[in-house]
Amino acid sequence: GRGGGRTGGRLGLPFTWLGMATVSGIRLGKGHSRQWIQRHVKDRYVQRAQEDIYRSRAAYKLKQLDTEFSFLKPRSTVIDLGCFAGGWSQVAVARTGSSGGRSAAMVIGVDLVQMEPLDNHHFVLGDIRDPTTLRKVCDILGARRANVVLSDMAPKMTGIRHDDHMASVDLCRSAAGFAGSVLQEGGWFVTKIFAGAFADKFRTELGTRFAKVRIAKPKASRPESRELYYVCSQFLGDTPPPVSVPSE
Repeated sequence: GRGGGRTGGRLGLPFTWLGMATVSGIRLGKGHSRQWIQRHVKDRYVQRAQEDIYRSRAAYKLKQLDTEFSFLKPRSTVIDLGCFAGGWSQVAVARTGSSGGRSAAMVIGVDLVQMEPLDNHHFVLGDIRDPTTLRKVCDILGARRANVVLSDMAPKMTGIRHDDHMASVDLCRSAAGFAGSVLQEGGWFVTKIFAGAFADKFRTELGTRFAKVRIAKPKASRPESRELYYVCSQFLGDTPPPVSVPSE
């Protein structure tokens, strides 16, 4: 998922939140090298996240994607899959107008990890592959359908490029399945994927469910990262598979 912890206390001082080491208010995962931590702290997006009170540097990726493609519209309903620690949800709340308390806008976040609450935000604790999680989201939606489903999820990294890529594709496929259950026709699905041999095949799969599938790499994405984003628009709706009719 997205890295990032809640900024709190006196910004700029390391502190621990939920047992996770943080530097400058941004969560650090276990096992990071001193070199990684030094680069992370000097990262301009990490510094900006601290100044702007975003829970993660990843917030800027979503802002840049939305500035380019304009999918976070006022009064829309957004579902943020893998929402911990909340950077993408913060941007979604602000850009849809949910932060203004308008009942028409709604942002729902889903994650395996309990997240510190955000104002004007619904949180569901659960695995997107578990039908119970989908039911909980649908209960919150009520009669609504989502306008946008976001997924910045990443699998647990092994360091083996092919395995990490395959795990990423599997996770994206699960996110796309979830999106298909909650999106309205014409809706958007934005998902992170790690580049690799099966990325194009998955893009073709998405093309059977969305009229447009575009590739993006926002400036806030580190140049050395293999992450890309598929920005899918004009959801075609959940159509049943064709029934084969035996020839006479």
